[in-house]
Amino acid sequence: MNILERLSSQAQQVEVVEVQGESTSVGFEANRLKSSQVEETKGIALRAVKDGRLGFAASSDLSAVDKLVDNLMQSAAHGDEIAISFPGPQAPAGVTVFDAYISQLPIPRLVEVGREVIDIILQVEPEAQVNLQLERGIERLSLRNQAGTDIAFERSPFSLFVEVSRVQGDDVLILFEVV
Repeated sequence: MNILERLSSQAQQVEVVEVQGESTSVGFEANRLKSSQVEETKGIALRAVKDGRLGFAASSDLSAVDKLVDNLMQSAAHGDEIAISFPGPQAPAGVTVFDAYISQLPIPRLVEVGREVIDIILQVEPEAQVNLQLERGIERLSLRNQAGTDIAFERSPFSLFVEVSRVQGDDVLILFEVV
C-alpha cells in the first residue's frame, strides 16, 4: 500500500509532497574564490485533515514512514480547525520552470561567471570588496492528494547574491542584491 492510500484510510483529506534536489554553489569572499559545494536533498511532507483539523509532518528520513504517519496524525489531532478542501485535478499552468542549460552548469562555469561579475564591478569601483554567491539547482517535485491531484515537475532555480563593500576613511558603504 502506498503512503497516499494508507493516509486516505486514516483521514478525510490527505496530501503527499515529495521533493528531491541537487544544488551546486560557489562563493567568493573579498574578490576571491572561497568555496564550492554540491548538496543533495530528499524529503517528504504530508498534510491531512482529520475530523476538521489540519495536521502536518515532514521528514528527510524516507525509511521512517511509520513515524512520519504517526506524527501527522498526532499533529492533526491537535491542529487548527480548518474548513478547506484539497483541490482535484487541474490543467497545468504552462509555465516553463526548467532549463536544461542551467541544470547542468558545472562548477568551473559558475566560477567563471562569478569572476566575470566581480571584474565588471571592479572596473567601476576598483577599491571595492565583493562577496558573491552563485547557486544553480535541479529540483523534482510531486504532489498527490486523495482528490485526484497528481502533479510532478522539475525546475532549475538559479540565484546570484552580490554584496559590494567600499571603505573610505571612516565611511563604509555596503550594497547588496539578490537575483
